[in-house]
Amino acid sequence: MKATVLVVDDEPTQRELLQHVLQEKLGYRAVTVPGGMAAVDYVLSGQQPVPDVVLLDLSMPDVDGMQVIRTLRPLCPELPIVVLTAYGSLENAVAAVRAGASDFLAKPVSKERLGVSIQNARRTQGLFDEVRRLQRQIQPRIDFSDLAGPSAAFDRCVTLARRMATSVELPVMLVGENGTGKRMLAQAIHGASPYGDKPYVAASCGMLEGTQGWERLFGTFTMGGVPEMLTRGLLAQAHETTLLLEHPEYMTIPMQHALLHALQHARVQMHHGHHVHALNTRVIATLSGSLEDLIGQGKLHAAWRQVLGKVSILVPTLRARPADILPIAQALVEKYCMLEHKFLHGLADDAEYWMQCQAWPGNIRQLSHMLHRAVVMCTNERITLSDLQGYVGPHSLQPTPVRPMMHEFSTTPAEKAADAAALSLVQQGGVLRPLAEVEAEVIRHALSQCHGRITKAARELGIGRSTLYRKLQEMGEVA
Repeated sequence: MKATVLVVDDEPTQRELLQHVLQEKLGYRAVTVPGGMAAVDYVLSGQQPVPDVVLLDLSMPDVDGMQVIRTLRPLCPELPIVVLTAYGSLENAVAAVRAGASDFLAKPVSKERLGVSIQNARRTQGLFDEVRRLQRQIQPRIDFSDLAGPSAAFDRCVTLARRMATSVELPVMLVGENGTGKRMLAQAIHGASPYGDKPYVAASCGMLEGTQGWERLFGTFTMGGVPEMLTRGLLAQAHETTLLLEHPEYMTIPMQHALLHALQHARVQMHHGHHVHALNTRVIATLSGSLEDLIGQGKLHAAWRQVLGKVSILVPTLRARPADILPIAQALVEKYCMLEHKFLHGLADDAEYWMQCQAWPGNIRQLSHMLHRAVVMCTNERITLSDLQGYVGPHSLQPTPVRPMMHEFSTTPAEKAADAAALSLVQQGGVLRPLAEVEAEVIRHALSQCHGRITKAARELGIGRSTLYRKLQEMGEVA
């Protein structure tokens, strides 16, 4: 497919001449527009592919070439722009290159010189593409396996999120308390989607306040006025990728209305300007409550039902998924050990039990903050209860375990041998014992053999710590 060169010049004769040279002599596809404003509209409208190179006259009556460069450069930072003008002074060349031009040519220009300049501009564009490709390869991505936990509540959440990840058309609403991991789940959905090789755009809606909030979301576009340069908004950045809206209920209703209009019509009008550009994005929104409740409270515009009402995923609290506490804690300890350049052997048994006894009102965020501090403060091989209880955060935690860890275990060799002999699969009369009863006795025996050490007992039984904790909870041995 031939590369496209956009010719921007106010003189019809010059446009026709350049179009002829580009198409008949150099083998490019040439598109012409009569002025600066038309060039900006062509590039930003989204109705046709962005050209491979822009050949731009510097002096035009409506909007001059310098202002076109300043306008396009923030939105299309890698678009090659070659300036072609009769005013070939050194000052003009330096000013154009500083503004973002790839090259500067003085009229009249030979066919050979024009061809070399366009080739160099396209070669530079190819280098930008290669850098982007390499950056995508090294960019850390959140995978669903990074979020996995044994609890059924979270497994249902992840299963639904996996199904939704394959679409780029269907918006997704993640509902849950603060700190439950909604952003990480959104990152996993994005990473598994067709947009996964592109960075997603996150809009923290609580920060979008006043005029600056409007400009941050929609961008600004003023030609010949103040500001003169185009500011690229979050919506423009989210074109052909994922837009993560974090708590849109924190935005004002008028801003919500404007955002909804842009999403529903796939067009964005910049703040303080007439220019409209295309918007093709996949929306993932995080909410602190149900959609209907927030609409009923007047925090969300009713039109969100049409945008977000199709798929809702409830992200469970940490207290609703106790089996996940220890796996999450261990992963966080490993993460912060790497960050702080420390080597620890994980969590001591008293720390593990204490963490299992907490309600975690601040959810995973509270657990994360506490463990980061504990990793820094720990002077032993393992993080102990004393390392955890020094944490002071926004949510209160129980200072000590609310009930004893377990009944007293037999510790002498004779008692252990007696315990082992007592294990039987048959009741009196030759009737098999219920499986749950046998399993409970095996668990108690394993804990006895391991002096009450949960981690060691789980290893001896060949199951995970979280699984053992869950079984102990079912047995009524821990809170």
